[in-house]
Amino acid sequence: MNDMNITLQYLINEAFTKGAGKEIFGKNKKNREEAAEKLTAWFSSYYGGTHDEAAKENILSLSISLLKENKDEFTANISQGIRIYTRDKYPVVRRIEHLVKHLNSKYEFGLDLTFLEQLKARDGYDRLLKILKYLHSGSHTREELSKTFGISERALSDDLNTLKDGFKFMGTTMKISELERGQTRTVH
Repeated sequence: MNDMNITLQYLINEAFTKGAGKEIFGKNKKNREEAAEKLTAWFSSYYGGTHDEAAKENILSLSISLLKENKDEFTANISQGIRIYTRDKYPVVRRIEHLVKHLNSKYEFGLDLTFLEQLKARDGYDRLLKILKYLHSGSHTREELSKTFGISERALSDDLNTLKDGFKFMGTTMKISELERGQTRTVH
């Protein structure tokens, strides 16, 4: 098949209905097709975090060669879309991760999966632990934390308040402190 005929829509369907799709999303073809449909719907609604419907529809018809040429923009738009997604991010990130792994293994995209790692929190506790681990590496601004974990400033404020009050995990209470330096709020 010619690279110009291989579109993102084709790649999504291929990733879920063949190969590793069976291992991850089950042997039932209907379940795998449903996962592909959900990812297609996500790209149509959230890709790029924009309300430009034409741009969202066009992403599904982009050829593999154009996607490869614009890998950085592709991953940035995925991140932005995940960030504005208001429901449980874990299933979406898991589907996107599967697609990216498929692109890397079959089409040698060479996309770095680390941009998805912080976004894969299964629930609030999982995210709190990931935030604590991230903060262990040093100080970070609220904006940086919000962007890294794909959550709104409000959700981040709730998480930081929980962490400031003390988060109990495996019998140990962990706390953070918040400092203000100039105009930028830094979290430790």
